[in-house]
Amino acid sequence: MAIPNKPGVYTLIINVVKPMKIQVGGLGLGEFPAGIYAYTGSALGKGAFNLRERIGRHLKTEKKKHWHIDYLLIPSSAKIVGVVASETNVRRECLISRFLEGSAGVEVAVRGFGSQDCHTGCRAHLQYFPGRRYSEVVDLILAAHKDAALKPILAVDFE
Repeated sequence: MAIPNKPGVYTLIINVVKPMKIQVGGLGLGEFPAGIYAYTGSALGKGAFNLRERIGRHLKTEKKKHWHIDYLLIPSSAKIVGVVASETNVRRECLISRFLEGSAGVEVAVRGFGSQDCHTGCRAHLQYFPGRRYSEVVDLILAAHKDAALKPILAVDFE
């Protein structure tokens, strides 16, 4: 996997194989129907805060639960199946999340998920795509990165 050792924003594509209810940190109990989800985050620092290190951390199964996404990715029913990343030094994750959330048929499964430190009005940084095929979700995420004035540099496909 050729993820750059640079700052940027990324969107994880997650497949939830079967419905689950899990405790999500301070958000409480979250319900996640089966299907495809997209989680958008940033990695704007150096070292452990660049794209390679942040995405690599998300791919690990053993880790301390720090972010909301860590709670979703620990159960065996949720798996990262793809990643879209863009190099940037500017926060763009909110633009990407709002683009995805505003797309037809896209839902917010758990309000506040991944966006508790957001100051731009995002309902969540995790979107749910009921009934969408994987390829449709990838195309939509690529369009969201481009709409945020970014150049998505990779779409790693783990499927």
